[in-house]
Amino acid sequence: MTRFKIRLWDKENELWVLPDTLKLKPNKNGGCTEYDNDRFVLELGTGVKDITGREIYEGDIVSWIGHPMTGPGDLTGAIEFQDGSFVIAPGDEKSSSTEGVPMATINSLPLFEIEEAGLTVLGNVHENPELLEVEDD
Repeated sequence: MTRFKIRLWDKENELWVLPDTLKLKPNKNGGCTEYDNDRFVLELGTGVKDITGREIYEGDIVSWIGHPMTGPGDLTGAIEFQDGSFVIAPGDEKSSSTEGVPMATINSLPLFEIEEAGLTVLGNVHENPELLEVEDD
């Protein structure tokens, strides 16, 4: 059986909670998936670690230094789960689908295509949304 790493953001109290502190209800398939999704944001671990060995989760804001499309600079974006895989979605414009969290204006980059060696976790979309803001020229 595959074990997934998860973390939970409590929107009401604006803090991280341990998954085992919630009263999860079993579903028909034997899993435990029912929780108060109006209050909590469940985020999956990607199985990828950054250059410091830190686990990267959905909702993390990462920087990839030396991205081919940005030349010598870096690409900063949020980790999202799209179409069955984790991607880096560059923070270039607002999307109404994720409560105003910036989404990609260029193609999102699948995490499995990126070398872990260049990724650094800068923060997350809950505590550090300003990291995704694009400066006006």
